[in-house]
Amino acid sequence: MHVKSKRFVKEVVASASSFRAKKIACFLVLAGFGLLEGNILSAPTKISVAPFVEVIEARVVLAQILHCRELPAELRQRIEKRVVTSSPSPGQSKSICAAEIERQLELAGISSDKYLLALPSEVVIKRKAQEVSAAEITEHVVREYVSRLPWKDVALEKLDVAEGISLPWGKTEWSFNLAANTDLAKPFYLNINIDVEGEIVKRLFLRTILVIRESVPIVINELKPSQFVKPEDIRWEVQRIASSIHVPVPDMRYFEGKKPRLVIGPGKVLTKDLFMPVPMIQRGDSIQLVLENDQMRLSTQAKSLTTGFLGQRIQVMNPDSGKVLSAEVLSPGRARLVF
Repeated sequence: MHVKSKRFVKEVVASASSFRAKKIACFLVLAGFGLLEGNILSAPTKISVAPFVEVIEARVVLAQILHCRELPAELRQRIEKRVVTSSPSPGQSKSICAAEIERQLELAGISSDKYLLALPSEVVIKRKAQEVSAAEITEHVVREYVSRLPWKDVALEKLDVAEGISLPWGKTEWSFNLAANTDLAKPFYLNINIDVEGEIVKRLFLRTILVIRESVPIVINELKPSQFVKPEDIRWEVQRIASSIHVPVPDMRYFEGKKPRLVIGPGKVLTKDLFMPVPMIQRGDSIQLVLENDQMRLSTQAKSLTTGFLGQRIQVMNPDSGKVLSAEVLSPGRARLVF
């Protein structure tokens, strides 16, 4: 280097006010002379902070807001673990002032006397969100709840959802719950839990109205507690059911072995709770005992030792041999021998 050039470098460096300034001044002067070769002087590592960052997670770490090409592995690990702040709500933004960013950098071991820092006046952080519209919420309810109900003919009439929602980014799962003894044929509140990546992030309570249609039996002739229901006593009609708790009788087979609890007038829809099972065989009755298999069918008289309802097993006695047998009640005064 020329003597005058050496003198110029010394003067520039001597005029600098701090060690960092001296280092930068020396670097700039030497760069101008093209003398930055080997290990004469190395430039300070530049670290810049992004003025705007979009995040997905619930927390913001230092590594997400910094830009630097080369950092020691140990320092890289520290900034990847260093939490700067919590993220805003999905779809929302928040800002962090430069002073707070500088404080977080110093806590992580990054200071202005070691690195060349470029800090904005503030950092704006936005939480990435997935938007679910009111129409999409309705689609979820229809596809994942209504379609899985036990009725063949059921439809969503109304769902009181006024606006869409913002959810954190990630895979979602929807689950649906009801209060105990909810009557689905009447307006009710559906509890919806929305899970994102294994964590419940949103709960909705939406007023819901369903239309449930079934074929129901309607009384033609007045029914009395003393009589069994016959096909000519009722007619079948598809209509919207009034209650999912008081379930309509599904078919004629349900009436077997049952009688009305009270008098039922014409026009009434018959529900299961209007009927009660009655004994088909009383204790001491003389009954027909049937023996059946694929090859033969025999019957004989026997004496019932217990009272029995339809399908129930009772004890019967063969009057000739006095042997006690087990039998299944088939109809009034009739039972099948069970081995």
